Amino acid sequence: MEFKIVDFDEKYNDEVNSLVQETWGECDDEDISKSRNDKSFVRLALANEKVEGVTFCNQIGDSFHINYIVISPKYQKCGIGTSFLKLIINEAISRECQTITCEVITLDNKANSKKLVENFGFEYLYTINNYYGSLYPDYVCPDCGNPCKCGAMFYVKKLKIDKSSKFKI
Repeated sequence: MEFKIVDFDEKYNDEVNSLVQETWGECDDEDISKSRNDKSFVRLALANEKVEGVTFCNQIGDSFHINYIVISPKYQKCGIGTSFLKLIINEAISRECQTITCEVITLDNKANSKKLVENFGFEYLYTINNYYGSLYPDYVCPDCGNPCKCGAMFYVKKLKIDKSSKFKI
């Protein structure tokens, strides 16, 4: 399936919020236009001019944190996640960040993007079970309801600040 990666544009705000809500359920703090700031990095994957994927990251000091990568089910395993991670790594290098951090959601011992981040050299740090239910007690998860029983596996990628290590996109 063909897709293109584009910068975030306000005209896609409602589509992005719908995709995130369809994938994760209702979250009060997930309006992308309100969550972004001058340290944010947001890219969209479009297929037939429809938002099928979004990545949202923030720079925190000398670290780049992946808040989320969300891809519609019909476009998973089509290379969008790989394209996003290449762009994220390149952006973090260009900002001279020392690390990239992320959480991988787990449910019933299944981790949705564990293999993807590990293939890009992210190192596993630790897991917190029932992480999202503890963090957001009122959240109704589309997979496990309320309280959410999803856990989080925490990962870090240490970067060498060498512009030649960027991925060719």
